[in-house]
Amino acid sequence: AASQPAGPGDAGPGQGKIILVLNFPNNPTGYSPNAEQAAGLIELLGRSAQSGRRILLICDDAYFGLFYEPEIYAQSIFAEAADLHENILAVKVDGATKENLVWGFRIGFLTFASRGLQQQGRDALTQKVMGAVRSSVSNSSTLSQNLLLRAMSSPAYGEEKQRVFEVLQRRYRRSREILDRLEGPLRVLPFNSGYFLCFDTGEVNAEQLRRKLLLEQGIGTISIRDRYLRVAYSSVDEEHLEELYGTIMGSAAELG
Repeated sequence: AASQPAGPGDAGPGQGKIILVLNFPNNPTGYSPNAEQAAGLIELLGRSAQSGRRILLICDDAYFGLFYEPEIYAQSIFAEAADLHENILAVKVDGATKENLVWGFRIGFLTFASRGLQQQGRDALTQKVMGAVRSSVSNSSTLSQNLLLRAMSSPAYGEEKQRVFEVLQRRYRRSREILDRLEGPLRVLPFNSGYFLCFDTGEVNAEQLRRKLLLEQGIGTISIRDRYLRVAYSSVDEEHLEELYGTIMGSAAELG
């Protein structure tokens, strides 16, 4: 969140304005809420809006659809927030790179919704976004957009995405199986979706561990704030996952 939500009776920072970013499946942890947790978030949003607070809710759904457990809330919270209250402007952010497995296309999609949003407001949002795009990336790649459109129009599109999903799900399940029994100095954070998992490295410096893995073992990871190590199990074949996690734990033990 861009600011901490205040209590129901407080104006809060920015005279009651809040920018809240929800990123599920989360990067870097690979976690998505279950139905009960999602309902709690939606209830909290509604209460906050009813108290007079104005909320810009950004739902970053770049990995949407990569849900590997049945209890996961398998839709974007945008769907509930879109018509929840007049004080909530909901924005859905999608990206073809992960959702459609086209690394390098860098195509994004924005969808805006708010209860009672009039045409004047919609036009203003459109102009703001056009200005932001023009002043930053200038314009999106027409070639990439047309290639993606043709791919999504193919009768085989759904079947092809499902095949890749099953590969990722098998790598996820194999990762869970290994990490449930593997001992070491690192603690894996809850994960159930997406491309990644994340270790809490505790007393081990995550950046030192990242460099050790890269320089000595040729394993690429991402360190965050010297405390967390992100691992993309999605890019590793099932038969190599045991070696991957064993090497990570072993290297962490050497540093510890």
